[in-house]
Amino acid sequence: MSLNSKVAIITGSSSGIGAEIAVKLASMGATVVVTGRQSDRIQEVVNKCQTLLSKTADEHRSQVVAYGVSCDLTDDKDVDRLIGSVVDKFHRIDILVNNAGVGSRSQFLSDGNEYFSQYDQLMDMNLRSVQRITRLVIPYLIETRGQIVNISSIRSRLAAPKNFAYSMSKAAIDAFTLALAKQLAPLGVRVNIVSPTTTRTPLWKTVYGTDQLVDSMAATMKYTCPLGRIGEPIDVAEAVAYLVSTNSLTKTLITGQTVPVDGGVLCSGVRHNYSVK
Repeated sequence: MSLNSKVAIITGSSSGIGAEIAVKLASMGATVVVTGRQSDRIQEVVNKCQTLLSKTADEHRSQVVAYGVSCDLTDDKDVDRLIGSVVDKFHRIDILVNNAGVGSRSQFLSDGNEYFSQYDQLMDMNLRSVQRITRLVIPYLIETRGQIVNISSIRSRLAAPKNFAYSMSKAAIDAFTLALAKQLAPLGVRVNIVSPTTTRTPLWKTVYGTDQLVDSMAATMKYTCPLGRIGEPIDVAEAVAYLVSTNSLTKTLITGQTVPVDGGVLCSGVRHNYSVK
């Protein structure tokens, strides 16, 4: 699967799932745009991607494997700067992976105004920012007949009483993706969803202040997940890679679809007591 000459923007790619997606797409020949808020973490991922250049003998490969841009996706001017920078440097955009997102632990029935404060912040990041960057990138994707992959969560389809806002934001992303896929299909742009189960990422520690919860979930999922394990970032990256690779005519017919990376949770009806991916 080759992505030579393709330029891919992966939001929230300075750690976790996004970083793994960036490395995977870079390994397939793409030039990846690594984004996040922390410049040191961005550079770590850029360096990791750039080392792939020495491992390939492909003379057609771009010498720029990764390009790092710090960006606050909730700041419209910052997003304008990000897209302007990418277009100025590469003159094209082929792939957009909307991965960046945040979680919340505020409770709907018990946390009063704190719930709505976190709700506003979460929707700004998980939903509004996705629409904003997508709208800016679409004209370039039309030119390249490119594609969009939105990272959702199985929590968009499974009730999560402990995390109303997160589940609602991901359900909204699903609806947005389906509508956008229908609108862009006549223009040759494909739009799909990758929907992970509980995945071992830094988001857990950010939201809960500890890795103990995700470690507990990993132990529980040995017995409750049909495939017997917690998700890892590489699982999600492989699904994204499948969707965006273009070596098969069959895959160019895939749009408006959801790929669950869930170990069989959805099809089994398993209910886990957790609240973020």
